[in-house]
Amino acid sequence: MLLKITPSTEVYLPVADRLSFNKSLELRVLRRYLEIRRGERVLDVACGTGYWTQKLAAAHGCTAVGIDLSEDDIAAAQRHHGMHCTYLVSPAEALPFPTESFDKVISVCALEHFTSDTAALSEIARVIKPGGILGISVDSMSGPFVTESYRKWHAREHSVRNYYDHDSLRRKLQAAGLQPLEHQYLLTSRFTSWAFRLNRRHRMLGILLIPFLYPLSRFCDGLNGKHDGGLILALKAKKLVPA
Repeated sequence: MLLKITPSTEVYLPVADRLSFNKSLELRVLRRYLEIRRGERVLDVACGTGYWTQKLAAAHGCTAVGIDLSEDDIAAAQRHHGMHCTYLVSPAEALPFPTESFDKVISVCALEHFTSDTAALSEIARVIKPGGILGISVDSMSGPFVTESYRKWHAREHSVRNYYDHDSLRRKLQAAGLQPLEHQYLLTSRFTSWAFRLNRRHRMLGILLIPFLYPLSRFCDGLNGKHDGGLILALKAKKLVPA
């Protein structure tokens, strides 16, 4: 995470990435979806500062490429997380890669921010090899514990253009030539909804409290049973093989 100290000075804090309230949970689910094998080529769409991109490369022995629209984030990624990884400044709607050049693609809570989610998914589908896998998470902000006022605040504060449920995301993926295989709503309980809002409204306080909030959140989510909504939606999709 880049922490702005002054208008012209930013400091990179990797501890903020490690203690993200939701990223570690999302990555655990998406890594299971992707089943990355050694030597595969993986694209991280909207990689930010590259912390998790390098984690994937180190854990699975794959070649990871990260793209992001932020020049500052990519510069931080190149400085701090460049081992076995390549980083490029690029919009998701126009990926600078040949067709069918990646085995797997991962995107963590980014689609909702893109200028055109349709164009981004089309580009992701283009660069995945036939039979390749996309693991994606998106902001959903659905479920009984999410108020409309919070949805509006969150969208305004974090430049969210769209929220998704399973049906709306499934339709967009299918239109791009990607077949949804399985999905899971994450962060589903009343306590988690409260903790997530605390983390977003009071970032540094939330980071300090993560060691207490995270296990309580996982416990409460586990008690919540079957989930028909949640703050985040994770989904696995496969690129269709031409007949």
